[in-house]
Amino acid sequence: MMAVYPNQSWMASCSARTKLTPMQFCFPGSHDSGAYQTPDFSIVATNQAMSTSMERFVPGFQAIATRWTLSQPGATIYDQLMNGVRYLDLRVSYAMDTKTKKWTWYLIHTFVVSHLETALDDVARFLAAHPTELLIIDTSLYYKAGAYCTQLQDFIVSKLKRWIYPDTHRGKITETVDAITKQGKQVIISLGAQPSQRSSLYFFLRSELLYCYPFRSIDTVAAKQAYIMTAFAAYESTPKNLLFQLTYTLTEVQVDVIKSIFTHGSLKKLADTMNPTLIPFVRGLTKQQRSYIGMIEADDQMNADNVGASLLVLAERVAALEPVSRPLKLQAGPLPVKQGASHAVATGPGTQSSAWSVEVASVPQQKSGRSAPAQPRQQRSGCLRSLVCCCLCCGRKPQSDDEDEAPLVRRH
Repeated sequence: MMAVYPNQSWMASCSARTKLTPMQFCFPGSHDSGAYQTPDFSIVATNQAMSTSMERFVPGFQAIATRWTLSQPGATIYDQLMNGVRYLDLRVSYAMDTKTKKWTWYLIHTFVVSHLETALDDVARFLAAHPTELLIIDTSLYYKAGAYCTQLQDFIVSKLKRWIYPDTHRGKITETVDAITKQGKQVIISLGAQPSQRSSLYFFLRSELLYCYPFRSIDTVAAKQAYIMTAFAAYESTPKNLLFQLTYTLTEVQVDVIKSIFTHGSLKKLADTMNPTLIPFVRGLTKQQRSYIGMIEADDQMNADNVGASLLVLAERVAALEPVSRPLKLQAGPLPVKQGASHAVATGPGTQSSAWSVEVASVPQQKSGRSAPAQPRQQRSGCLRSLVCCCLCCGRKPQSDDEDEAPLVRRH
């Protein structure tokens, strides 16, 4: 039985795509997108030395490290895109393969988790079959990648050149989503590097595209939500010309890793706690706060409600943009479950405590002497098959990040 992905072309159903620029959208995303399979502790010398030495002091260290490394368990980049993700968080490292003795581009989350080339091939495969979809790819540089920034840009361009939307207006994007995709351009790439390191206009500088608030290790839902609220407060005092990145994840603290020896703690368990609270949290924000959100990223995205949360943000912008003469129709469908996997990589909000519904306030056109009929409430019990989106312009200002892996330009 093949997996069914009802969200694979959701941007094609955006009725206002001819009116919206990418900076007016809310993109559902995955956090640490490349961390979807068991790390290879032997492929890079530094990983090999670290894991070998730690095994001497903590038996079973590799199993513990794996549980705290997998942000997107079992879901390849292609799976994530098919499930509706339109923002990818790629953390790039450049190192010598201890087996082949060749220098290779890797995706990392502390340890090597996958190959950049595989990720880019997945992106190309998806874009070739989905010409209406627009992606944002955010690249962070770790370890030796910063010293080879020009080579990294050349490598990415060699894989995705035909789809890349170039930065020809110094960080400003004035064309609509529809105009961009009709040119055959479907990828906007953010480069987490200094301006002097950008060698190609195929890349936007992250400081000109994204607003990322400082990273903090937080392991409870209440504390993370409170911290996000402080980020909104800080953002309110800045010029709003960037995409505000809402990172809705929990992060292990030292005590969690120690306890996990006995309790089998993991990022997956933290995500299972955090993800069902996303829709209620977004609903509880003020309209002004929701208007700030440019993307929503989550761990274990195949089980997350970030596509639905993005819909809530966009649906509100539909009503604010202009009156509509008919109710918005949203079709629901189940999330996929991968056959043969050791665990289900998708269950969907309809099978958890986070089932939700969407009510869109529509203003019908009226004829003289007649009152407008009441608009019905639109219900949602699973992941969306079709999203009808429209939004107002909002923007952001950059801010420095922090990270546990010491990248060239830090982010969460």
